[in-house]
Amino acid sequence: MDTKKIGSGWSCFDTLTVWQAAALIEGLDPKFVEYLSDEVTNSVGDLNSEEHAHVKTMALALIQSIKAGKLEATVVLDGRLGREFECPSKGEGQWDITNMSGPRLFYKKAPNWKKTTIDVSDLKNWLLGRSLRPAFFFPDEKAEKSNDNFDESVPEFLVKDHPRYAPKLAAAVSAWCAVTNPKKMSPKQALENWLRANAGHFGLVDARGTPVKTAIEECSKVANWKGSGGATKSQG
Repeated sequence: MDTKKIGSGWSCFDTLTVWQAAALIEGLDPKFVEYLSDEVTNSVGDLNSEEHAHVKTMALALIQSIKAGKLEATVVLDGRLGREFECPSKGEGQWDITNMSGPRLFYKKAPNWKKTTIDVSDLKNWLLGRSLRPAFFFPDEKAEKSNDNFDESVPEFLVKDHPRYAPKLAAAVSAWCAVTNPKKMSPKQALENWLRANAGHFGLVDARGTPVKTAIEECSKVANWKGSGGATKSQG
């Protein structure tokens, strides 16, 4: 019996916290994790180090996208006397608390990531934009797979249970597809940034959830279409 099976009740949620979303994306029931002291914790100690590292990395990717305005969320700011303030995220610059504080009412500038929530529909769009289709959020695309029977809608190199699945190949090609306009960065820099943010999905992290430097460099070299170096001219 799989003790980490996701409870059916989670499919009824219209919104999820950052750490709940991260766990479900990685195929784990959120009951096994919790967000404490600004970090995802292995709440009941049942996750192995790799599972815990993957959830931590995914939570960090979600937070960075919310702060960059690439993933909408309802950001919660804590205040004095148990008060809270909720505001839609459109990038961190929008979280202006100057008009909310007064002689008796103050709000913290840093968001409370434990309480901040993401709409499931927005989360699914964010995942699709990164060519990620975790089974929990896209159950219709999950199929029994064998050597001769794979979902044709998903490239074989992205299927983790494919007998010839190669994590670095999947990471390199996914990075090449995602980074289309590095703007003022060199392609290598932009590719490395994307790979670090998504390292957990491809298992390119150590036991602490930190992206493995050599793996990131190897994948970025394969995906780099401008091996001579230098920034690509901005397309806008």
